[in-house]
Amino acid sequence: MNCETLYWKPKELAFHFPHKKLLEKIEHVEKEPEPLTGFTFAQEERFRKERKTAKLQLEPIKIDDGKDKKKKIKIQESRSNSDVVKSQPHTSDPLKIKPVVASQKEVIQYVREHHECGFLYMIYAVHPQNVYFTPYYLKVVPYEQIDRKNYLTISPCGVTHFTNEMVFTKLPDWEQEYNIFVSLTDIQFFRNYRYWKAFYVWQKSILFRKYSKTRKKIAKKLFILTPVLGKALLHMQAICCDMYMKSFADVSRDMDTAFFYFIEVLMKRVEYVREKLLEFRAIALELITAACHAALYQQGFIYDDRNIPPFQIIRGKPTGGMSYTEKANKRNYCERLACFIKLMDYMTNYMLYRLTKRSNAMMADMLRVHVQFNPSKELLEGTELDEVLEEWPRQTEICKWALFQVDAYVVSSGEFVLNPSEKLISSYMEKITDYWEEYVRTFHNFLNEETLQIFVQPTIMGKQVEWSAGQSPNLYFLMHQDKKMLADIGFIPQSLRDAFSGVWTFLKRMNKFMANFKEAHEMDVNIIRQERDVNVLKQLCEKFVKQMEDIEDVVSYQPLGLIFLCLSPFQELFRPQPRRLFDVVHTTTPDIGRGCIDEILEGISGIEDDINREPESAGELVAFNTLLDGLESRVAKLEERLEYLRELYDLMGEFNIAIPPDDMTDYLGLSVALGTLRTNVDSKLETRGKLAGLFASQIGKDIMELMLDVNKLRDEVAQPWLYDEKSDIEKVLEVLEDLMEKLMACSARDKQIREWQKVFKIPPARLEQLDEAINDVRLRQMLWKNSKEWNELYASWYEVPFNTLDIDDIQTTTINYGKAFNQLDKGLPPNKIVPGCKETIDIIKEKLPVMSYLRNPALKPRHWVRVEEILHTRITPDMVLTLKMLEDLGAFQHAEELMEVAGQASSEAGLEGLLKKVEEIWAALEFPVLLHKDARDVYVLGGLDEIQAAVDESNIHISTILSSRNCGPIRSRVEEWAKNLELFARTLEEWYACQQTWIYLEVIFSAPDIQRQLPNETRLFTIVDKSWKDIMRKLAKVPLAMPAATQPKLYEEFVRNNEMLDQIMKCLEAYLETKRVAFPRFFFLSNDELLEILAQTRNPHAVQPHLRKCFDAIAKLEFGVKLPESEMEVTEDGTLVEREMSFATRDALQAKLAKTAKAEDLTTDIIAMLSPEGERINLGKGLKARGNVEDWLGKVEEAMFASVKRSMKFALKDYEMRPRVEWVALHPNQVVLTVSQTMWARGIHEIFDLDIPLRIDTALMAYETKCITDLNDLAALTRQNLTSLFRKVLCALITVDVHARDTINHMVEKHVQRANDFEWLKMIRYYWEDDIDNCVARMSSAMYIYGHEYLGAGGVLVITPLTDRCYLCLMGALQLDLGGAPAGPAGTGKTETTKDLAKALAIQCVVFNCSEGLDYKMMGRFFSGLATSGAWCCFDEFNRIDIEVLSVIAQQLITIRNAKVAKQSRFMFEGREIKLVRTCAAFITMNPGYAGRTELPDNLKALFRPISMMVPDYALIAEVILYSEGFESSKGLAKKMVQMYKLSSEQLSKQDHYDFGMRAVKSVLVMAGALKRASPDQHEEMTLLCALNDSNLPKFLAADAILFAGILSDLFPGVDLPVRDYGVMEEIIITIILERKLQVEVCQIRKVIQLHETMIVRWGVMLVGPTGGGKTTVLHVLGDTYTRLYESGVVGSTYQIVHKYIMNPKSLSIGELYGEVNLQTLEWHDGILPLSLRTAVQCEDPDHQWLICDGPVDAVWIENMNTVLDDNKMLCLSNSERIKLTPYVHMVFEVADLAQASPATVSRCGMVYIDPGELGYLPYVRSWLNDGIDKNLFTQENADLLYELFKMLEVGVTHVNTKCSVGIKQVDISKISALCYLMGALLSEPGERFPEKAAVKTYIAYCFIFCYVWCIGGNILEGNRKAFEEVVKRQFEAFEEAEYFPQGFNFFDMYMDTKHRKLKVWAEIIPEFLYDCNKPFFETLVPTIDTVRYGYLFEKLLNSGKPVMFTGNTGKGTKN
Repeated sequence: MNCETLYWKPKELAFHFPHKKLLEKIEHVEKEPEPLTGFTFAQEERFRKERKTAKLQLEPIKIDDGKDKKKKIKIQESRSNSDVVKSQPHTSDPLKIKPVVASQKEVIQYVREHHECGFLYMIYAVHPQNVYFTPYYLKVVPYEQIDRKNYLTISPCGVTHFTNEMVFTKLPDWEQEYNIFVSLTDIQFFRNYRYWKAFYVWQKSILFRKYSKTRKKIAKKLFILTPVLGKALLHMQAICCDMYMKSFADVSRDMDTAFFYFIEVLMKRVEYVREKLLEFRAIALELITAACHAALYQQGFIYDDRNIPPFQIIRGKPTGGMSYTEKANKRNYCERLACFIKLMDYMTNYMLYRLTKRSNAMMADMLRVHVQFNPSKELLEGTELDEVLEEWPRQTEICKWALFQVDAYVVSSGEFVLNPSEKLISSYMEKITDYWEEYVRTFHNFLNEETLQIFVQPTIMGKQVEWSAGQSPNLYFLMHQDKKMLADIGFIPQSLRDAFSGVWTFLKRMNKFMANFKEAHEMDVNIIRQERDVNVLKQLCEKFVKQMEDIEDVVSYQPLGLIFLCLSPFQELFRPQPRRLFDVVHTTTPDIGRGCIDEILEGISGIEDDINREPESAGELVAFNTLLDGLESRVAKLEERLEYLRELYDLMGEFNIAIPPDDMTDYLGLSVALGTLRTNVDSKLETRGKLAGLFASQIGKDIMELMLDVNKLRDEVAQPWLYDEKSDIEKVLEVLEDLMEKLMACSARDKQIREWQKVFKIPPARLEQLDEAINDVRLRQMLWKNSKEWNELYASWYEVPFNTLDIDDIQTTTINYGKAFNQLDKGLPPNKIVPGCKETIDIIKEKLPVMSYLRNPALKPRHWVRVEEILHTRITPDMVLTLKMLEDLGAFQHAEELMEVAGQASSEAGLEGLLKKVEEIWAALEFPVLLHKDARDVYVLGGLDEIQAAVDESNIHISTILSSRNCGPIRSRVEEWAKNLELFARTLEEWYACQQTWIYLEVIFSAPDIQRQLPNETRLFTIVDKSWKDIMRKLAKVPLAMPAATQPKLYEEFVRNNEMLDQIMKCLEAYLETKRVAFPRFFFLSNDELLEILAQTRNPHAVQPHLRKCFDAIAKLEFGVKLPESEMEVTEDGTLVEREMSFATRDALQAKLAKTAKAEDLTTDIIAMLSPEGERINLGKGLKARGNVEDWLGKVEEAMFASVKRSMKFALKDYEMRPRVEWVALHPNQVVLTVSQTMWARGIHEIFDLDIPLRIDTALMAYETKCITDLNDLAALTRQNLTSLFRKVLCALITVDVHARDTINHMVEKHVQRANDFEWLKMIRYYWEDDIDNCVARMSSAMYIYGHEYLGAGGVLVITPLTDRCYLCLMGALQLDLGGAPAGPAGTGKTETTKDLAKALAIQCVVFNCSEGLDYKMMGRFFSGLATSGAWCCFDEFNRIDIEVLSVIAQQLITIRNAKVAKQSRFMFEGREIKLVRTCAAFITMNPGYAGRTELPDNLKALFRPISMMVPDYALIAEVILYSEGFESSKGLAKKMVQMYKLSSEQLSKQDHYDFGMRAVKSVLVMAGALKRASPDQHEEMTLLCALNDSNLPKFLAADAILFAGILSDLFPGVDLPVRDYGVMEEIIITIILERKLQVEVCQIRKVIQLHETMIVRWGVMLVGPTGGGKTTVLHVLGDTYTRLYESGVVGSTYQIVHKYIMNPKSLSIGELYGEVNLQTLEWHDGILPLSLRTAVQCEDPDHQWLICDGPVDAVWIENMNTVLDDNKMLCLSNSERIKLTPYVHMVFEVADLAQASPATVSRCGMVYIDPGELGYLPYVRSWLNDGIDKNLFTQENADLLYELFKMLEVGVTHVNTKCSVGIKQVDISKISALCYLMGALLSEPGERFPEKAAVKTYIAYCFIFCYVWCIGGNILEGNRKAFEEVVKRQFEAFEEAEYFPQGFNFFDMYMDTKHRKLKVWAEIIPEFLYDCNKPFFETLVPTIDTVRYGYLFEKLLNSGKPVMFTGNTGKGTKN
């Protein structure tokens, strides 16, 4: 076969391809809604089944992309013709098969060449109907295969065609015709002519046939064309139209209608329409029936064919019946009539639908008219009662008044009731509409009518036809489609609900009446009758009168749109209630007045009786004296009652309540009577002094009588027979008891006399004779009682069985009686009773040891055998052993032998007790079993501290038992326990080790990707996992520790599991090592982070969060996005492909789509890398995130290098082609900087190549001018409105260009003439080396190939001479394969310079903050990463590492350096061979001399070139940054700025939180740039002044702030600071402060704003200041302000929601704060800070994340945060994890001072100093006073008094702070808050009623003095109290309200008696000491004045919620 390739222009499409525009039209044709659900699907299914399977198959065109960009169509030519056809698809259709035959050219050629063949037979190769048929598609066949009716022959002469006739064609003519045919068929028209013609004819034929068929069908089917049915249709339409105008709704009564009349009208209309519907149905049914009969008859049928004779054959001919065709015709016509009836149903349903719709619309429209007059919501929610809400009259033609009236009533519960109610109205309206629906619904379809079934389901020849009419029309389907009608139906009940809702809303304004009604109805009138408080009675009267007045103001009628609300019934019900209660007050008050008068008169009479008595005896004198003490209060009480009566009668007069005339007469005489009484009382009190003399003479007589009686009794007590042993004991005790009673009576008389003497202040004298007599009687009673008891006990011990004796009790009793008889021996005269008893006591004491031996409970039978041997006797079980018997046996002579036996028994018992204790421990001890991570059936062991303690304790006990010589009886049991414990300990150790490893690995191997990559280890872990879970499930069921851990084979199983787990761990480490080797940047990730990546290797997007840890400047990768259809086009084969576009267009489209793409739209193609600043660099084509993550990340790394290099080469070419200011904007930041420096160096070398000195100098000067011009162009750009990214690029480029300008300037000054001059060589220079096709950096003799690490747009450092020297040193170190070691104070740029050099060389630089927790293993992994990746690492604060680790690090670094020196590609490191990339390097930075720093070992020092980083050139740095920020006069401003910092450091005070270093300068410059951009037209000096002021002022003390202002005014003369307007922010701050119930203070608002300004430029902020200054308040107010501004929609980048994470680092250990490795589980446990920080950085929203460290700062924990607080913004943990902070994270510290912080920390943070002295204590006091008023502690008037009192505190506080020594230092606000708490506690306690208002103020003043003394001076030492008290007294003496000052008191000796409202001395409440003999001596507390007053203060403060701290030296009783 010959193949021919044809070229086809892309725009030429084959005929069978539709045009693109046609496709678009077809694609966008809106699909018509399907009229019958499922009909389309059924038709398509039917068509699919019936259509022929033959189908035209067209093969899609194959398009090849070639260099000529043309599409080649390869078409196979037939051997019989040259038609352009395509390869034949497989098919079974004979009309589509194309057999392979020889072409006519070949046949003709063959015939001509082979004359001997004669002729050949040919037939058509395919059937004429075949799609491939042509006249020349012939095949050569043998004679047997020819079609004799149609065949051809070919010979050298010609071609003969044999059909019915024979046609001959000469061979040349045949060939010519064939060639012409082939040429013609190359023309598209002729080639496709057969298809076109066939299709055209077929189409025309089909259309005509369809038209004809449809026309016949319509003529046959249309009912209107059937006369009988058409007439019925028209008649039906007429009666339907008549019903269209009907309506169920009668809206003629549209206003001012009684509801039930309205309902009656509606019901009449409903009945009328119902009758019409019944009439309609009857007419329609008759019409349909007649039409169907007539139509059926016209067709020759009758409905009843029962009269037709049956089918039969008569004389051979069939007669009667109906033929099959007739039956079918009748059945078909009946089906047509059924359709007719269904049509009638449709018409009827439509009529019902119109009727229902019109009814609902009329009702709804009428209601809408009413609803539009509803009062507004504001009016309804108002409170006015005396006005009509609705506007009147209504502006409408209809509905001029509300529809119907509703009356309002009130019930006893205080609730409104409406009549008719909402429920009633709604239910009736619902019934009406339900009737409408019911009458419509019950109108049945005619199709189902019984009388019409003869047509719908006819009976033909006795056989009923099946139902074929389908479903009846559904009226509700039609209704539910009409949204307007549904809206009307819904509106009717909704309007009623809304109307009643408005009514209820209106009635809410009546709530006060409701509450009053309910209260009045429920009020018990007895309460009013019993009320005596005049104020309460007055309030009741006012309330009742006001209620009676208010109800009259209520408007009686309120039209509310739909409803006319009538309030008259409510008013009628309400009026009687307040009147009834007022009448009760009216009748009660006169009775109260009468009672008060009677009480006063009775009191006057009683007092007069009392003062007129004359006392005689001493008791009467004392009573009379007491009476005189109470006279004042009794008279005051009567005066108070008179005042009460006066107020009561005033009240009665105010409310017109009549006072009885008698009462008024008595009332008027009371004042005179009380005045007389007061005079009499005063005169009686003046005679009080005479009482003392009368009392003294009388009391003397009483004392003498008492002494005579006592002496007489003493004589009786001294009689000898009372202690003679021969006396009768009963008689003696009886006499002694009588004497004791008489003496006690004398004692009572003595006590009474002494109390009387105290009353008259006469010193009492004690009667010693009385005490001695009482003591003698007691001793004699004790003698007889004790002797009797002892003798009885002694005798009983000898008689009772020995085994019942309690030796301890005997011993205690003996000792106690011994003491008692010794006391009696001393106190009584000589007698014989005491010696006898003492003798028996000594006998018992001697026998007690032996008795204790023999009563030892540990004695066993074996011990008693030994006792029997000692006593040489046999003790039988039935023998009763007594003490007397033992004495007879001589047991007390064998004390030593019995002691030995008892000791052995005790020892054995002790050992058994220890063993029993062990057994008891393990009998119930269970393993703590916990669910693992809330899993259902997986358990782990909990804390084993209790188990381990039990093991240790048991081992000690068992060892003790075994080491004893007395363990023989229990040795076997003990040894068994020892064996079990040893097994238990071993098992427990293996068990816990297994659990540790299993927990660690379980998370790892639960990830499918890990399982896939580690199949063998997964299999091993599955075995261990199954074993572990089985063991733990068994343990969970039976958790007893000892049986569980000592079960057989368990130990061996754990050993086996641990071996497998160890193997898995080694394999896992090896696996991670292979991943790290494959992608060395993984070395810088912790194991957990790496495993997290590997566990999600199939999800490349999961790696995004970890990219920053591998690539510093790649924030995320941009993945490919599926293009939308709008970016696609249709190919020739109908498929969608991407439209052709350039690479730049495609890349821009991809970048745009990626910003908003969803996860499901992303592909695995990696398109570009994005920097944190938003810079984007394309990574080229073909990069996919497939396979292992380390593989495609490695490719990303390679693509990164290649992309940066490619961008650089392109930028180099582009640099020459466009202006520099345009060129800058078109390339990435890194490329711009490097290429700019490359072109600058190239320009310098072109000048050096001139070789003529003069020309070189001139050219350098010209080049300097060019550099300045370029700089000015860039500076002009910065003043425009730029994007954040481009501004960063410009700033960085300006920084570099300034250094280039300065370098040239220096070279011009030095007259540098040669390229090898050191002044030129010492600069870092960039060259593009064509021989290596790469960029190199040179400095001095060092050369470094550019690394092409992507750097983003992070900015560069200002290059100062110090920077150049550091670069030179570090580059030299790199040349020697050494590291660099910049050292110097904080803020000099050590770390940043190292990082910047790495940026300059495009090398990855990993910064790590070193801490004490680093170990050599982690550092080894770090160094492995450096060596294999070729990266740099900068170890910040390197000398904080422990010295032991430093020595190992030295060896590791030496190994790497030796390998680099030897130029090895691989080397041995830490026991394994790793790759070496020689660009790797390590740098260290140090702060020498700071706290916590270590001296480096010498071998480590030798590996680093040191460089000292001291003070940088602040002026140059400031100048460059200001210039890059757009400042024109940057040089002068920089000088002023540096001078300002110099003066500040010299003149201001030295504070720990002051820092004037580089970081402070940088923050000012950043703020200045922001201000410049915000106000570009502002004067530059003013802008810088604002920046200097805003960034420095917050940290200054008040005194320094004044000096600082002076410095600024000197440096910027004539420039005044503008008043900053913070507008809405300041308003929100005030709002937040007020919401927190705080005081609005200008100083605090200023501090909030200063904190806001500081947070803008610093992410680490410290709030510094003593406690009580408001640091926490300032911080939280700012946070709430940000949140409120965001919620209010105020635009601002800082106005975002604030999330706070608060912690106290000082309360946590380093491990708890930062995290640590658990030595038991070997797991890393995050600390509080990493957990909070990780949560914060994972937030993708721009919300503020504040990590607040509230606590003291010290070097122990703050140093680990250095890299967090500097520009690295990285938290480095000891597990090598590094957490990068987002721009929204702020570290906030609340500290009192920074005394313990290093300068490194201070310089990294912004400072805001909050001085408590500036705020003072008065704002706190005002807040407390406001709170007190809210709590009703005091009134506003008293609050003003208190505020004046609080102002006096300043003097006292100053005195305490300056002149007193204190026990513990206390901030001022703490004293004030304690005073407020104590004051609140005193004022809140209940007490007696105040007689007058002045007494309240006095009480408040006394309480304040008490609190003042104890809260301000309570902390001072005893010696300073007197002076402090004098200060307080002087203050109050000079106070304007001096009458409140308590006279004659020592302030520290008084307390406030809140019950009686008086100051009293502490001595009055000292409780009496009662000795408790059962309480130990050291727990005995003797109450003193100190214990009482400190306890009082403690109780009061504690009750008010104030923590209390007692201070004092040891032994002062602080605990008690």
